Amino acid sequence: MSRTRSFAPESPVSASALREMGEKTFIHLGDILCVEGVIAGHLKGVIETQNGSLALSLTRAGVVDVTELGGWKELTNVESYSMTVNIMSIVPAELSEDDLFIAMK
Repeated sequence: MSRTRSFAPESPVSASALREMGEKTFIHLGDILCVEGVIAGHLKGVIETQNGSLALSLTRAGVVDVTELGGWKELTNVESYSMTVNIMSIVPAELSEDDLFIAMK
């Protein structure tokens, strides 16, 4: 399953808040998809802005690996962004598109 959603919040979001929202989203998804603390498959994603991106990966419940790409380190306030989530899992779980982006604004 792979989905992308675009966001344009009413007011700009800080890069650190955006990172935190992405991590919370992945922890939520990991709670649904884990078996004894391990993701049986993969959970990957990217938050893209005009000036930098953030790659997210989860293989163990509660531990989100994050990689800053492009100009992410220089970002301050983000006016619009998109998030893509890709899930490959052998765990049968019913996920709505809202589940995939639960903590994003």
